[in-house]
Amino acid sequence: MDARKIPKDLQYRIDTAPDTDPEKENAIRLRDRLLAKNGLRLEDITEVRTERTFDKLTREESSMVCQYFRKKMKIKFDEAPHFLNSYQYRKKKTKFRNFVRISLTDDECLQHWKAVESLVAIHRRKMRELEKQLKKEAEARRQALEYAIYEKADILFPAGWNGNESQEASWSLRDAMAAAEALSDTLFPQMQVEQETLRLAKGA
Repeated sequence: MDARKIPKDLQYRIDTAPDTDPEKENAIRLRDRLLAKNGLRLEDITEVRTERTFDKLTREESSMVCQYFRKKMKIKFDEAPHFLNSYQYRKKKTKFRNFVRISLTDDECLQHWKAVESLVAIHRRKMRELEKQLKKEAEARRQALEYAIYEKADILFPAGWNGNESQEASWSLRDAMAAAEALSDTLFPQMQVEQETLRLAKGA
């Protein structure tokens, strides 16, 4: 067994424990005894961490990066020795104004950095695909509703829908049903005339 393992584990406990932890002093004494026994110095077990930054993230991507490190490395926000936290450039108007900072050793960086970059790339690609699909669906629903209004108002023919006889329907049956539901409580002009005529006829 590597003689540095137990002192390193103790050092991690010392670094992450609050000063009020009653076991912290015991951990320091045990660490020092093990270092002396094995002819080691504190520098031999101290892991050098460097502050790393994931930049140009959206708010959602920033949250996801933090969640990755919290789950995979079992760490908390803004606590030693990693000091994980998310920030935002207040003066930047772009949606990619968020960033995450975390202190990592070279080994930790090697283990996690590429995975986080890949995760962000997947998230960004899939969100773009979803936004494109949602935009397409929104346009189809808009057209379905516009067509339904023409139809309900009895102005569909001879000009055709939207004044264009060659206009092809791009919406689905679901879109058409949603449009019909949206207009179910709407009283169109000819309906008002028909109701008034019916009322007058009953009054006569």
